[in-house]
Amino acid sequence: MGTRHAQIFGGGYCICVEDSTVDPETKTMVLKSRNVSFRSIVSIEETCTYTPSPDNPAEWTQFKQEATVTAFPFGVAGSIERYLSDKFVSNAIKGREIMDNAILRVTSEAEGAFQNFMQETGEVYEKIKFETEQVLNASSNYISNM
Repeated sequence: MGTRHAQIFGGGYCICVEDSTVDPETKTMVLKSRNVSFRSIVSIEETCTYTPSPDNPAEWTQFKQEATVTAFPFGVAGSIERYLSDKFVSNAIKGREIMDNAILRVTSEAEGAFQNFMQETGEVYEKIKFETEQVLNASSNYISNM
């Protein structure tokens, strides 16, 4: 059954469009996707919502994922919907792993950038402090020698 459906659906690939909305005030992100290929055969709509967890909003993210699969061909619609729903469930786990890895990567890069910034800022501060002390010493010596 999987091979036949994969052949019918162009080798298992479907082209989708995704709309992303980020609200920095409420710290929410909503991803909505829908298929643009095979629309005469099946309609797939997915919504993923990321919000601060009510249990620990400063540290945890709550994830909600919903999908609607509707097939149209008479006689095989149920089979298509079951097949695609099963694929959706198995791919949802992979999608979460991808998002978790992306978050870890961005967090790591941000921490590295912050550490570099702090190091460079510290070096600039030390240079300015050293040069200021030299100017003050030179001024003091000049005044003393007058």
